[in-house]
Amino acid sequence: MASNYEYQPLKSRHEIRLLWLFPAESEDASLRFNLVSQNRHSHHPYKTLSYTWGNSGKCRTAYVDGFDNGDADLKPTREFLQSIEYTLDITENLDTALRRLRTRQGNEVEFFWIDAVCINQTDLAEREHQVQMMRDIYANASQTIIWLGDADPWTRDAISCITLLSWASSCVTPSSQRGRELILELEQAQQNPSKLNPTSEFFIPERSWKAFAKLLARPWFERVWVYQEVAVSDSLDIQCGTFSIAWDDLCAACQFVNDFQLVIGYREHEHLHTSVLIMKETRDGFRAPIPIIPDGASAPRTRGFQDSKDEDDNEITDQQRLAVTGQLIHDTTTCPRLDINLLTLRWAQATDPRDKVYALLGISSTVPAFLRPDYTISLRQAYGRTAKALRIIPGGSVFAFLSLVQHEHRQLLNLDLASWVPDWRRPLHAPWLINNFGFQAAYGVRADISQSADDVCLTAKGTVLMRIAVLGPQAGVKGGMPPLSLLAHLPNPYACSWSAALKDALDFETDPGGRFTPLPASACNTPFWEWRAKCKDSLAEASRPPPEPSEWEVSASSGSATVTVGPDTVQWDQLQGNSGIAQGRRVFISDLGYIGLAPLASMVGDEVCVLMGSKVPHIIRRDGSTYWFVGECYVYGLMDGEVMQGLDVERVGFLQFL
Repeated sequence: MASNYEYQPLKSRHEIRLLWLFPAESEDASLRFNLVSQNRHSHHPYKTLSYTWGNSGKCRTAYVDGFDNGDADLKPTREFLQSIEYTLDITENLDTALRRLRTRQGNEVEFFWIDAVCINQTDLAEREHQVQMMRDIYANASQTIIWLGDADPWTRDAISCITLLSWASSCVTPSSQRGRELILELEQAQQNPSKLNPTSEFFIPERSWKAFAKLLARPWFERVWVYQEVAVSDSLDIQCGTFSIAWDDLCAACQFVNDFQLVIGYREHEHLHTSVLIMKETRDGFRAPIPIIPDGASAPRTRGFQDSKDEDDNEITDQQRLAVTGQLIHDTTTCPRLDINLLTLRWAQATDPRDKVYALLGISSTVPAFLRPDYTISLRQAYGRTAKALRIIPGGSVFAFLSLVQHEHRQLLNLDLASWVPDWRRPLHAPWLINNFGFQAAYGVRADISQSADDVCLTAKGTVLMRIAVLGPQAGVKGGMPPLSLLAHLPNPYACSWSAALKDALDFETDPGGRFTPLPASACNTPFWEWRAKCKDSLAEASRPPPEPSEWEVSASSGSATVTVGPDTVQWDQLQGNSGIAQGRRVFISDLGYIGLAPLASMVGDEVCVLMGSKVPHIIRRDGSTYWFVGECYVYGLMDGEVMQGLDVERVGFLQFL
């Protein structure tokens, strides 16, 4: 009876294992391979596999020969192939892929690098080091095969659809004469090629169109690691069962869909193609030409892991590293910052949540030396180090990482992360205020912020301004501020202050006493027209005299509204304010009468603070002498530096967050 395979330690930090896949006479024959080690700089050709691990609970048995002579040039004999004596469990998806990929003629063999098998996943030190080399491993492969899984009844039609769309992209562009004609035809067909005249050269049967959507909905397209694998690979091909297609053809098809704004299959799948276009953009940027370095000039920093050197190497220059490993010289115009990659790909999935960060290090610019794949540390430590990295990367804002903190629940005590650390496992549910709207709450003042060595505490210089006294429900589904229901309740929008309108129209929460104390008129005299003018300058300049009440006309029906203010008539959607700034937030009134938008996790009694150097205010929750961080907020009247007027910055104290 065969025993379980036991990995032998790699002999040096330069070594990798290759899977030596043995041929078989039929697909049903037992899956057999050997694992051999070689120097990662060896020129022996090998292929890499980009795939999803699949359900780890559904495994199949593969047979592994225990002989590793480190010689990838050895040709196996029949007797050698019969010497298999060890077993290794692999996932069902990988088993299927290897059966499709192995050869069936004679003694021909192929070499693959496959992370689940070629890395000893139980050896955390090896796993950490091998993951750091993955970018180079994929870059040096002769070919990367993207395995989407086994074929289904839709696959053939999906491949036909991709082939036709790829051909179409080479024939027309939106600006060409035929392209303009096609746009008109598609508009009449509601952007769906399955509704075109069947005689059109661009007609696609509805089944093929839906099959394309099903292919793009496969799990591979949601996996975060594939972005690096696609970006660095020299040659890419896609395989789904026995069907195959070139990566460039898929990109061309998705680009055509994007250029002509086509609807892919089902309405809920209409944006599936964007993940492919993001991969294409990442790949194009990463593979951009290396800038010429003048004699005597210092080389730019390399992508990914900065200031690295092998344990048994002396310090090497970027030029030497480039010559040895083939890494591209970093250029910030083509390689996104780490924070941008994390934000763009926050929705992507990983089996290990730490890989939500680690998978992007190799394709991000200016990654600090202390941020490395490290599977010996906890998730809390990994995400804490990431927050520290985001504070110091060039080109970013020191407080930008705080804007990426968006809690799903009000009970912050149960978090498995520090409250001020972004949780990359969960998507954002509100727009990123700090970078999108040009706010300057305390920007220009020197920030003073530090992080404890154990990544538990964050200390920042700042001042507490007020607390939340009234808290409304989540703002309108479309992000309107105020919600449509509030607008309908305003008998005289010009005369009513925000606080009075909110008190009458919203199901607000109050202090524990259960009563709402009316605010003095002097503290809440911001009328609707003034807020509207500030958020939508194209409708009414802030300097325009207030309109007479008789000039207002509001009509609402079926969830939409038309607002007439003097000569201006606009749809309510145009009054959403700051491009949906209220989406995923709650309207609040502070105890000082300020109106604002708070995170969904906010509670009555939470406080508003401004940290020195930050572009936006933040909501925080007091816990004794320390605070829990709730999230960034919008406060009308505090977004343009008003709080800094007359403030003695030198006397501002420090706030500590857990």
